[in-house]
Amino acid sequence: MKDLRTAYGPYAVVTGASSGIGEQFARHLSAAGVSVVLVARREDRLQALAAELSQAHGTDNVVTALDLLADGAVDELICGVGDLDIGIVVVNAGISSAGPRVDSSLAYELEVFTLDAVVPLQMAHAFGNALVRRGRGAIVLVATGRRRFPRPGTRGRRQPDGLRHPKRQDEDGYRPQLSAGTGLRLRRRRRGGRHKRHPTPCR
Repeated sequence: MKDLRTAYGPYAVVTGASSGIGEQFARHLSAAGVSVVLVARREDRLQALAAELSQAHGTDNVVTALDLLADGAVDELICGVGDLDIGIVVVNAGISSAGPRVDSSLAYELEVFTLDAVVPLQMAHAFGNALVRRGRGAIVLVATGRRRFPRPGTRGRRQPDGLRHPKRQDEDGYRPQLSAGTGLRLRRRRRGGRHKRHPTPCR
């Protein structure tokens, strides 16, 4: 197994770390000796997880209670970790949704778009540039497992040509830059889509 701390550095950032996939990323990174900046809205869960991982693995974990949908949240996160040697960034916070778009509100759809597309772009841009200057690092984009975007009233039909998941578009745009002799790696991981009409945000 690769020595992640040696390969990438002493700290990682994981968004959506209070439960689910994000929590598991944090656990695996800490077990590998990498200290984790735990990012999510639920501070109590983050504090409990940080204490557990520190006791189990001796890592110096950092709790950042933050709603990534809030204005300026990504900038706040970037500033908050500026003094840490971040080598791995796991962009996991997101919303898995399914069903006709006309059944949900515009406000909800804008939240989905912001958390699944805008926030990953902001984080990939900010951390990507920082990791290029650093000369090594890794970014993991965790996207929904659904490969189709159903149009109103067309559940299950293949997505129109050229329409892809926003995080896949981020990956395709950044991969050439992050693999061209920079020492950085970009990976996409899928979360299982939940077929709920109004799912709870996974962050």
